[in-house]
Amino acid sequence: MKAAEKVAALRKALFKAPKAKKAAIKAKLAKAKAALRKATVSVKKHTSRVDRAHTRKVKAAIRAAKAALAKAKDPVKKAAIRAKISAVKKQLAKANRKVLKASNQVAYRKLAIAKKRLAVTKNPQRKAALRAQIRAAKKVIALRKQLLKASNPKVKAAIKA
Repeated sequence: MKAAEKVAALRKALFKAPKAKKAAIKAKLAKAKAALRKATVSVKKHTSRVDRAHTRKVKAAIRAAKAALAKAKDPVKKAAIRAKISAVKKQLAKANRKVLKASNQVAYRKLAIAKKRLAVTKNPQRKAALRAQIRAAKKVIALRKQLLKASNPKVKAAIKA
């Protein structure tokens, strides 16, 4: 967050600065943007690593339970194993919903930033690019919401495709 705040502050300073100081501020802004990109990449890597590890553990638990179900001959044991599978699947679905909600929060922030930039920009090419970015962000948010609400696996697969 500090890197993003620094970039925002430097952009404001650049906008208000006299011509003599703009070059120095632009150099600082370039360094701050690089730091922000580096931090963003680091956060994305860490988040995806944690999500993958969690998902991998849950999927392994599901596979193990299904294997135990296939071997079980006692109906009581089969019912207990089915209950475990159901519980683990619910846990996986809950984790997936959390990831989607968190991703949507990030998308909402990006959307707000793009809207603010669109309001202040004068360049028609940049405006067109920002409008395209806003449309894409809205579509992604809408698809994620549909994915959160969908219960049918076929519908979910169609949304993901």
